[in-house]
Amino acid sequence: TLVFRAIFLQLLSISNAARALGIVVDAQLRMIFARHHTLAWRRWLDYLISSFPTLVWLSMLSVLLLYVIEIYHRSQLRRAPLLRPTFAFINAVFYLLYATFS
Repeated sequence: TLVFRAIFLQLLSISNAARALGIVVDAQLRMIFARHHTLAWRRWLDYLISSFPTLVWLSMLSVLLLYVIEIYHRSQLRRAPLLRPTFAFINAVFYLLYATFS
């Protein structure tokens, strides 16, 4: 329906705006911490901070996906009681994996 498309486009716009804001924040943080870091944890932190916009963007996309799946289940008159906790758990696992492997 038209309302569903409008809401989806609004959420997608919010997702892209969050990514753009994250990229600007990343650029500002890089300007502040422009000196060379020789410590390993500072390089890891710099890498994590530089990838923060992408992580925020992917989180917003997962929220959009959750929204679309919920709408689909409601339109089919099905119940999905553990859908939100499952999405939250999967996001947390991916964040932990990303922080571990970076």
